[in-house]
Amino acid sequence: AAALAQAQRMIAQAPDDATRERAEDMQIAFNAKFLVEMLNAVETDEVKMELSTPTKAGLIKPTEQNEGEDVLMLVMPLMLNQ
Repeated sequence: AAALAQAQRMIAQAPDDATRERAEDMQIAFNAKFLVEMLNAVETDEVKMELSTPTKAGLIKPTEQNEGEDVLMLVMPLMLNQ
């Protein structure tokens, strides 16, 4: 239950206006178990997730980091049947 509550704190950040004009809708899937493990490994309540295409890794970064830390996690997408 705690992991689910933490997973619900993942925030989405809208792209800036220049990026939004080029952006397209996409469907992307990740292994929920891996996401929960990654979220449990960070010490912040919120993370930033950056996505580019459905076939490339997503980047997960804590919104706050300790001095001298530079945490960056990669999560690979799952193939979706279209």
